[in-house]
Amino acid sequence: MRLTMDQKRAITGKLAAKYRASRGRKQRGEILAQVQELSGYNRHYAAWLLRNFGKARLLADSAGKMMRLW
Repeated sequence: MRLTMDQKRAITGKLAAKYRASRGRKQRGEILAQVQELSGYNRHYAAWLLRNFGKARLLADSAGKMMRLW
């Protein structure tokens, strides 16, 4: 059974807080392995998502107007 994008986002969001709060490398690795197994993302992308989940990003469009991404 494959997960929908909404389900993957929910899993990533829930585990991102635990990932950022954990101090040990072993614990972060276990959380990363869970996300990888549940979502099917590769390890590098899953780690990037866990580190950056929920952070706002600013982008400039072609006219130079700044846009906020969530």
